[in-house]
Amino acid sequence: MLGCSGGGWLACALRNQFMIIEAPPQSGLASCALRPLRRADVAQWYGSLPIPEVIEHTSWDLRGCEDLQERVRQYEAPDPQSALRFGILEGSRACLAGTIGCHSESRTHRGAELAYDRAPCDSGRGIATAVCAAVTG
Repeated sequence: MLGCSGGGWLACALRNQFMIIEAPPQSGLASCALRPLRRADVAQWYGSLPIPEVIEHTSWDLRGCEDLQERVRQYEAPDPQSALRFGILEGSRACLAGTIGCHSESRTHRGAELAYDRAPCDSGRGIATAVCAAVTG
């Protein structure tokens, strides 16, 4: 497990070929923090996903919490090829405000597809913009 700083957090992760995270990037907002997604987050995460505006641009076909449990197991895998997902924690509530991560990485092109979701109540506050910048910055 490694942390990254300098030269862009995601670029460093790809360059060092790791996806197990010890020190996630700083969110860029005093009210939010990023941390690896945990199995204990699944129920709360799944609770926001049936909301149409949360998943309207995804290709997910979720049938239940079990599907997310399997995804989190994959995120926790020690394999450097595994996908990566962080929980976005909103400080004042200390609860999951969304998630952000990457998958479909290409070492050849030194990039990965970035995906995020956020609770509609947190829309318009700059959270997604800040965490996207933190992860790719």
